[in-house]
Amino acid sequence: MLSRHPLEISLSDPRRLVIRWEDGHASEFPVDILRDFCPCATCRKARMDRNEQAEQPKKRSLNVLGAPTRFEVDGLEHVGRYALGVNWKDGHRSIFTWEYFSAICPCDECRMVRGGPPQPFDPLITV
Repeated sequence: MLSRHPLEISLSDPRRLVIRWEDGHASEFPVDILRDFCPCATCRKARMDRNEQAEQPKKRSLNVLGAPTRFEVDGLEHVGRYALGVNWKDGHRSIFTWEYFSAICPCDECRMVRGGPPQPFDPLITV
């Protein structure tokens, strides 16, 4: 993984987070992907549960009230010199390290270097 440090971070619109890195690279993340890639223990567990449920027959369910706010950013803040905190409108908070942002960059160049699409953080998989 590359060791990068951001020069500029912005929400280009409410649906995209853009990071410009000191090495000249730019990463653009759709916020719904960021929320799905949240590295916190609660979200990792939810991803594992969804993977297990994918093997079982599907059940119909109704939309949950307030679900759209799950993918809306309420605020951004630096976490020390190593990460960015993303506060979501549903009250959840994600902390993304610069290393993790770099590892999940969805651009074509990073996809080629990585050998495929970005994968969410999983502490049980060692690289």
